Amino acid sequence: MLGIVLAILKIILILIASVLGIVLFILAVLLFNFCRFEAIGNKCEKVTVKAEFKWLFGLIKGYYETDEEKTKYFFYVPFGICNIKYDSEGDNINIDLDEKNICNSGEIINKSIANIEKNSKIYNIVKKIKAFFTKIKNFITYIIEKIKFIQNFNDKYCINSLISATWKFLIRLIKNLGFKKLELNGIIGFDNPADTGNALGAISVVKTFLPLNVNIDGNFENKELTGNFNIKGRTNLWLILFPIARYVFTKPVWPVVKDYWKGEFNG
Repeated sequence: MLGIVLAILKIILILIASVLGIVLFILAVLLFNFCRFEAIGNKCEKVTVKAEFKWLFGLIKGYYETDEEKTKYFFYVPFGICNIKYDSEGDNINIDLDEKNICNSGEIINKSIANIEKNSKIYNIVKKIKAFFTKIKNFITYIIEKIKFIQNFNDKYCINSLISATWKFLIRLIKNLGFKKLELNGIIGFDNPADTGNALGAISVVKTFLPLNVNIDGNFENKELTGNFNIKGRTNLWLILFPIARYVFTKPVWPVVKDYWKGEFNG
């Protein structure tokens, strides 16, 4: 009898271990399988953008393409979970217009005459003045409320600490996105050559802080704005979710999240 019980327990433990093993394997695949993405764009006579991604060995994939005149995209998840397709060239909306002339309706004509009599010049002027001062009053009230909110928010949570933690989180997240190629090339030119020079100077300062290779030339003779970009990389859910979880549970951020979850920020 004892041998039968032990055999049953053994079978149960094997089943539990098998289920746990399958669950852990699925979680490992979901978390650590790389998602490959690529996007290219060009701005010349018109803007064209193409982007695609593949995840879970290509089982989940998506695509997007536009050139200002037409747009198409699709998103596919196997086993009938999701299959979205769109092509602007194939989706034409036909609207049948009623040939009846609604202006012949006597009821509408009578209402129009009543509105004309009501909307005299003096009435409109007074109404616009009242509306103008009402907007100013509402705007001032809105600004005062926001200033008080920011002051109370800073006293409780310290905005400087939140900004510092958020900046570190964004840097870590961008790094974990796994960009293999991140390029921006272009030519910029304004009517005034001095404006072109100022723009190039500003770009040279800003691009030192950007995580991409920026190559912008100037056209000092003609007005021009052309260029292209190329983005390519791979990442996975673990590299995305771990920094998010780490950010949420840091000391300056977690009290904000907790109070927001409780509904203390409503209104």
